[in-house]
Amino acid sequence: MHTHRLRICIIACMACLALASCIKDEEATWEADITEAWVDLDDYSKYFYNADDVYAKINADYASSIITFDNVRPGADLSAMAPQFTITEGATITPASGTVRDFSEGGQEYTVVSPGNQRSYRTYTVRFSTPDVVGDTIHYDFENYYLDDSGKYYYWSDNDPDEEPNWGSANPGFALARATASIEEYPSLPVPGGGVDGGACVKLTTCDLGAWGTITNKRIAAGNFFLGSFDLSKALTETLKSTRFGLPVNYKPVRLTGWYMYSPGSEMMDRSGNPLDSDDEAIIYCQLYRNHDEDGNYVVLTGEDTFDSELRVGRGEFNCPPVSTWTYFEVDVSYWDDVDNDMLENMGYNMALVCSSSRNGAYYEGAVGSTLYIDNLSVIVEKPYEDDADTETETETENE
Repeated sequence: MHTHRLRICIIACMACLALASCIKDEEATWEADITEAWVDLDDYSKYFYNADDVYAKINADYASSIITFDNVRPGADLSAMAPQFTITEGATITPASGTVRDFSEGGQEYTVVSPGNQRSYRTYTVRFSTPDVVGDTIHYDFENYYLDDSGKYYYWSDNDPDEEPNWGSANPGFALARATASIEEYPSLPVPGGGVDGGACVKLTTCDLGAWGTITNKRIAAGNFFLGSFDLSKALTETLKSTRFGLPVNYKPVRLTGWYMYSPGSEMMDRSGNPLDSDDEAIIYCQLYRNHDEDGNYVVLTGEDTFDSELRVGRGEFNCPPVSTWTYFEVDVSYWDDVDNDMLENMGYNMALVCSSSRNGAYYEGAVGSTLYIDNLSVIVEKPYEDDADTETETETENE
C-alpha cells in the first residue's frame, strides 16, 4: 500500500517537473521577431536620400508585420537587394539574412521560426518605398480605416493595405490600460457617413482610464490622431515617447485647412483628479522639423518634445473653439528658422500633423467627454526645387 502511494507521489512529482519544464521551454521559445533590418551598400546615395535610410524603421506595435525601407530615390535599381536582419536569439529566418532578392516589383516575404518550437512563426513582408510626388495641396479625407488584428480598435491609413499605416493614435495604449473596453469606448473612432461631405470622419474623445489610471495618476486618455506612429513598447512606461509625430517630406507646408466640430467636457481636471478652474481645449497643428540631430542620428519628435524641440523650424496651430456644426478653419504655418532647400529635397525634414481632443492630454490633463470631430484636412505646400519627375516630363515635351 505504501509502495503504491510512493509510486503515485513519484509520478506526480515527475509530471509537475515535466510541466514546469514545458512552461519554461514555451516561455523561452515563443518569440519569432525581426528586431533590426538593414542593407549594406557601397554608395547609399544611389539608392537613398540619407545615410541612415539603409536601416528600416521597425515599429513594434504594427501588427501586420511589414518592414519598410523608406526614402528610396526614384529610379533606384532594386533588382538585387540583400537585406540583413537581427532576429530573436535562436530563431531562424527563411530566406537567410543577406540573401539577394528582387524588390523592383514589390515586397518579398520572410518567415521567422521561433527557437525549438516549429509551430511558432511569423511572416514578414519587406519592401522598399519611394516618396510620392505631390502637387500643391495634400488632402486627407479619412475614408480608409481598418480594424486591428485583435478586433478591439480601429486604425487609419492612406497607404496601400499592404503598407505600413501613416496615421497613428493612442488606441493601442488604451487597449492595454482598459483591456475590457468595448470598441465604442476607444478615444479615436471613425464615424461612417458623419463627415462634412457625407463620407467618414474621425471622432476623438477624451476618455477615463479607469482603475489603471487612478493607480498610476494617469486618469485620462485624450482622443488623438496624427501623422506618424504609436510605439506600444513605451505606452505604459515612457508614455510621452509613445506618440511619434511626423513623417519625412520633401515639401514645405505653408497652410493647414479643414473642418471640425468640438464640444469640451464639463469637468476639467489634472492628472491627480483635482478640479481645474479652466475649460478644456482641442488643438490641431502642423509642424515642420529637422529629422536629424547634430550627430546625424534620425530623430522623431514625440509628446515629450513636440512643443519645444530646437529641431522645429515652423508651426501652424489652431485652437478649436466649441462649435456644434461643421466649421471650416485655416491657419498659416509660420517659420522662425530658414528651411534648407537641399536638405528638404533629400527628405531631411519631418512634417507632423496632430489633432487632440484635449490640448494637454499628453500630461493627463483634460475633461472626460471632450469630443473633437475632424474631416477633410488639407495641407498647402511649396516645393522650392524641381521634382525629378517634373524635370523628366519637361525634357520629354521639349524633345517632342
